[in-house]
Amino acid sequence: MSSARATRWSLPALCAALLACQPPAADRAMPPKQLYFPSGMFFAQPEPISAPRSGALFVASSNFDRRYDDGRMTGIDISALSCSVAPAGSCLPDFPANVMSRYPDGNDFPLESLGDGAIDEKVLASLAGEMDGIETTGGVFRLLVPSRAENSLLQVMDATGHRITCRGEGATDDCSVGAIPLEANRTTTSGVPRVPAPFSVSISRPDGDAFVTSLQFADSPAATGQNPAVFTVKLNALNPQVTDDSFINLGNIRSQSVAMGSRYAFMTGAQGLALRLIDRQSAKRVINAAIELDFNLLETRGLALAGDQSEVFVAARSPDALLQLHVRGAATDTPSFSLAHAELLPLGASQVRVMDKPSGGHVAFVTSLGSQSFDAVGQTQGSLVVYDDEAAQQVAILDGFGLQPYGLALQPIPPGVRLYVGLFGEGRIAVVDIPDLDRPEDARLVARLGTSHVCVTNPSSRGCAALNP
Repeated sequence: MSSARATRWSLPALCAALLACQPPAADRAMPPKQLYFPSGMFFAQPEPISAPRSGALFVASSNFDRRYDDGRMTGIDISALSCSVAPAGSCLPDFPANVMSRYPDGNDFPLESLGDGAIDEKVLASLAGEMDGIETTGGVFRLLVPSRAENSLLQVMDATGHRITCRGEGATDDCSVGAIPLEANRTTTSGVPRVPAPFSVSISRPDGDAFVTSLQFADSPAATGQNPAVFTVKLNALNPQVTDDSFINLGNIRSQSVAMGSRYAFMTGAQGLALRLIDRQSAKRVINAAIELDFNLLETRGLALAGDQSEVFVAARSPDALLQLHVRGAATDTPSFSLAHAELLPLGASQVRVMDKPSGGHVAFVTSLGSQSFDAVGQTQGSLVVYDDEAAQQVAILDGFGLQPYGLALQPIPPGVRLYVGLFGEGRIAVVDIPDLDRPEDARLVARLGTSHVCVTNPSSRGCAALNP
């Protein structure tokens, strides 16, 4: 692989130029069945798991460069893509797919679109971040999606199967209509509390408590640059109401990603507050985990909490590393942390997910954006890292399979898992199978969903000349 360049994408970067971007003057709708800079992802699988092919994948297209008027939420019926119902050569192989077998047309990864299966599409505000969902009743999922565009919206929708219903007042096919504006106080005298640039949301199960993070401080009064404060928002996903009492002051250091525990919301950040805990029983109580005492880092990105809350896995930047932290007292007044292991990662460590192994221990999955450079055959340095905490090392690394892997959604299929990896830089989804979590080193790329948008965003890219004469 080629050496990394200093310049690279940073999806949640606090870039004034990005936030200042305005939509195009003329109406320009995103093409149908197109993913465009996918960011948030969620796999809705009703409990109990009824069949390996059950469930729906939801993908938030962020419209990162504001090429189109709006972003989009896409719901994909995974069962409709199964090779048992879809035509050979345009289907998603059943789990666990054998990477060595070929389709009749000789193509290993034939899905160069979202297939002919059932999909649903609804409009979102641009610059969507990390989303989450919770099953409510009768297999219906409530989804929350924050967007950093105008008014810093928190969009609420319900999903039945792959079908999406926008829950905002007056909304039909546009989920930004009637969404919750997290910057409504900007026009007040004080300008606070508010959450500019909301980025990540996590929902506690089964009670529905949720927190939303913020990539920017709120100044007071607004637009003065004075009295900076970073707020988070606490609400309930099942009855999403936001008042001034919903905002919690976290100081002046931004929050990044969030993961919900039984007692605390875990949030990543930067500059001495790389991991904070917000007490859900007393939301004004904020605890600094002080992980910088054990590992020198600049900032943290994604994180995931093990199901038993015994470990938390945190993606660090500068250096890029996965931090495995032992957690004690995760449901008590005095939680404590100790660094168990630090695993160096490829450039651009981003999202983290974790699953329990059938035999004990945990497997963590980390996406790394990589750089914008290419190797001799046009592959990129973006990676998916599979880390086994019992082995205390990465046991598999997939690279060169797509541009800027970022979002992650998991479909548990015991004893294994199917991963959906959002390729932020090319508008597709990579599908990765691990047949048995006790053997996570057997991770394999089995398909890609969607049509690459590289020739739209960069017509001079290799292979685009014929499409753009």
